[in-house]
Amino acid sequence: MTQPLFRQQAVQYQHRGLQGDILLTASTPALLISGALLLWFIAMAIWLCTSEYARKETVSGWLEPPQGVLRVYANNNGLIKELLVREGEVVKEDQPLLIIHGNNILANGDGMENQLLQELEKQQNLLREQQTRNQERYSQRLAEGLQRIARIQQELQLLEQQTGTLQTRQQLLDKQRERQQRLRDSGHVSATELESSEAQALTLKAEQQTLARQKLQQQRLLEEAQSEQEELPQTHADQQTFLATEISELSQQMTQWQSRQAYVIKAARAGIVSNLRARVGQQVTASQQTPLLTLHPEQSTLSVQLLVPARAAGFIQIGQQLDIRFDAFPYQKFGIYSGKVTQLSDTVLLPGELQQVPTPVKEPAYLIIAQLDNDKVNAYGRDFSLKSGMTLSADIRLEERSLLRWLLDPLYSLRGRL
Repeated sequence: MTQPLFRQQAVQYQHRGLQGDILLTASTPALLISGALLLWFIAMAIWLCTSEYARKETVSGWLEPPQGVLRVYANNNGLIKELLVREGEVVKEDQPLLIIHGNNILANGDGMENQLLQELEKQQNLLREQQTRNQERYSQRLAEGLQRIARIQQELQLLEQQTGTLQTRQQLLDKQRERQQRLRDSGHVSATELESSEAQALTLKAEQQTLARQKLQQQRLLEEAQSEQEELPQTHADQQTFLATEISELSQQMTQWQSRQAYVIKAARAGIVSNLRARVGQQVTASQQTPLLTLHPEQSTLSVQLLVPARAAGFIQIGQQLDIRFDAFPYQKFGIYSGKVTQLSDTVLLPGELQQVPTPVKEPAYLIIAQLDNDKVNAYGRDFSLKSGMTLSADIRLEERSLLRWLLDPLYSLRGRL
């Protein structure tokens, strides 16, 4: 009889079933990790729902008074003869700033402007003399015309008297002819005498016709004289007006040449002189792009001038907040300053349209004006005033939305397309 490999008691023990419920106990570190993950997911959900993401547009700009900066240029070519102001001086409106003389010299040493002014003055004197002669000739022609009309009227009166005399003669001749005709019928007058009366009648009729023709001629001459007399004032006025126009044009030319000979540049408004680049003896031209000096408004606040690209100007509104960084005060050390939009331009600016500004226009843009919350910068324990012309960059908050909305935006846009 063979011996089994395992004892009978061991085999029976393996076939015995387990009694009771199985209880698995988790360890303490696993509980802590699960709780932390749950809290983290809850915090992330709250953060995504409450936190907001701001879409910004960074633009460049500069500081400038609300009234703007007035740059003064030369009107014509010449030399600066005298400076009447100093850097930082406060000037009033229409106060002289500088005097510029023309520098066109002829070969004989005389100024071209002086020669031209003398020639123009001679032409003016000739025209004025012609005006005087025209006035004298007008008075003379007016008197002669009145005398001519009076003579013609006297001639007409004489013709009227002659006409009356001829009519009287005609009446007497008619009565004489009637008597002769009666006598001829009775045989007391010869036919020759009757024919003589007829000849006298024809002669008288011819005289009447000649007198009527002379009368018509004198009436026509009277009408012509009266018409000329009526037109004479208008003709004289036209001539005088033409001469006055010529004199006025010469005066304008003289004024232009006088301004080129020497002219004074005055302040268009009150302000403070700055950037005084003009020097006595300096050559200036009307086409130069560098201003002779600049006038800043006195005691004026500064506003922010921003150039916003047209592609980013759709959501900008008045009252939007700005985060401003001044180039002269690095924001890493002196912080970021705030402001708000106060004015929006309705017209787009194209490259090259806005000249003499610290920030050039490189693409189509709108000019936005903003107001600073504080016009001073605190640095090293001191307050430094901002200056006109300082360049800056600003972040404009175009829109704000939650991070969850930002993450789900692709789904919203997909739904809109569907």
